[in-house]
Amino acid sequence: MTDNKKKSNNNELLIKELSSYYPGSSLAKELSRTLKWSSDAVYRRIRGEVPFTFDEVILIARDLRISLDSLTTKNDATNNNVVFTVNPECLHLNGNQFQHNDTLSRYYENLKILYDRCGELTKDKSDNTSIKLAYNFIPSTFYLKYPVLKQFLLFKWIYQYDKKFSLKSMSQLKIKEDTVALNFDRQSILQSFMRSEYVLDRSVFRSVVDDIIYFVRVGLITAAELTSLKKALLSMISEIEQIAISGFLPSGNKIDIYISQIDFHFSYAQVMSDSSEYSFIRMYPFNYLYTSDPRICRMHRENIESLMKYSTLVSHSNEIYRVVYFREQRQIVENITANL
Repeated sequence: MTDNKKKSNNNELLIKELSSYYPGSSLAKELSRTLKWSSDAVYRRIRGEVPFTFDEVILIARDLRISLDSLTTKNDATNNNVVFTVNPECLHLNGNQFQHNDTLSRYYENLKILYDRCGELTKDKSDNTSIKLAYNFIPSTFYLKYPVLKQFLLFKWIYQYDKKFSLKSMSQLKIKEDTVALNFDRQSILQSFMRSEYVLDRSVFRSVVDDIIYFVRVGLITAAELTSLKKALLSMISEIEQIAISGFLPSGNKIDIYISQIDFHFSYAQVMSDSSEYSFIRMYPFNYLYTSDPRICRMHRENIESLMKYSTLVSHSNEIYRVVYFREQRQIVENITANL
């Protein structure tokens, strides 16, 4: 293959890959915005008349918050490397400089990146957008509408990592008002997939209750805060049960909820549309690794589907099991005070 043909082929692969990052937008419009070019200059590159320069590819990768590898190796079947993306700021936990307000800012920024990726897929006009997830943690689809639960989960994270922890109680953790709209946007995005399949670890509620009991015992959750957490948990469990009974999210989109009969140790998700696909792995504990590598996406999809063999479908089916399961979860929450 001549050098010119190689350049042309590389340019075609680059255009194909860039298109997957802008499924709901015009590629030409996004490149014009990123590179500050005229439409004519952009279309010359899209048509292959003028190849992208290395500096231009760097600017595009920075705008997308991805590595150059992810633009050049993903479709290379001979390459065994897989590129994951993560927000490094959320991994920087320097004990001497750690402040919980800074941590919250990094947390919100990281979530915005994560849900921007999901939002790209839900803008796809097809009816084939879907999300599959396996969680040993309560999905944010359910807890985001309960501020006290979100506050507790963040409080726990800060307590774990802040070597100069100074908060005397959970209520001292103040969440910025401008995040309220972001939370509703995130919840809306998660409910916008035309089809959702959730595999939940059977102990997702028990683990949260155990965490709450710990913080009560060390004096960092007051009696009033415990009452609020208990009320929110019971309300959330009832809401999830109603969703399971109907088989539909409040958005009207279909959801299948499975309760796993075996424990699993990682939380991961896979989202897809006709034009794009992403896989996420939860870590540290509010950060995510994600990739659009088709091999990892396939492995994620197959792994989540394999867990369904060990799980019980409770959406619009298995009524006796569903009734017993959610009754037991409510009893676990009701018994919080008995375990103190």
